[in-house]
Amino acid sequence: QLLMSPACYCFRLAEEATNNDSTGPDAKTMTRLSEAAQDVDDYRRIVDVLHKRYEIKWYSAMDGPASSASIL
Repeated sequence: QLLMSPACYCFRLAEEATNNDSTGPDAKTMTRLSEAAQDVDDYRRIVDVLHKRYEIKWYSAMDGPASSASIL
């Protein structure tokens, strides 16, 4: 039997929640995704998937602001 690593599980949940299904994600998927996001590493994995799905650049504090509307 093939076992899934926690990283793969988070990626799969995030991709399932953001697929192009017209009904959107179900409550069970969203619950699992929110529970997985409690771990800081899993949260980062989930956000990376969301950024790739929606083509958002990930900026770290070292990279500077993403736009001119930065907080001082």
